[in-house]
Amino acid sequence: MCYGLSGVMDPKKGQIAHLDRDPSNSKIENLAYLCLECHAVYDSRSNRVLSFTAGEIAEYRSKLYRVLEHAQVEWTITVRADRTEYTLVKQSIDKAHKMLRDRGSDVRLSETPIE
Repeated sequence: MCYGLSGVMDPKKGQIAHLDRDPSNSKIENLAYLCLECHAVYDSRSNRVLSFTAGEIAEYRSKLYRVLEHAQVEWTITVRADRTEYTLVKQSIDKAHKMLRDRGSDVRLSETPIE
């Protein structure tokens, strides 16, 4: 929940929650690690309006898993410009390329004329 709601990736103390609230159902798809605060909110039966649904927890768990399984991300940017704008666009691209290289990114730049 912490990642899904706030993007928090820092380690936190927590517990395994059973999405269907049945402790005897330990199927992996029924389990989610929640920080102590989120687990307390999830297990709270006094005010369901403030609680999380099993679906919300499962969705945030999926988002976190997708982020964790990718060690790197690759972007592809396509810029098309009229010949009259070439110099201005080329300067902007070169500046961005240099900035990314200076930060240690693996950046490849290619230019292809199109008809």
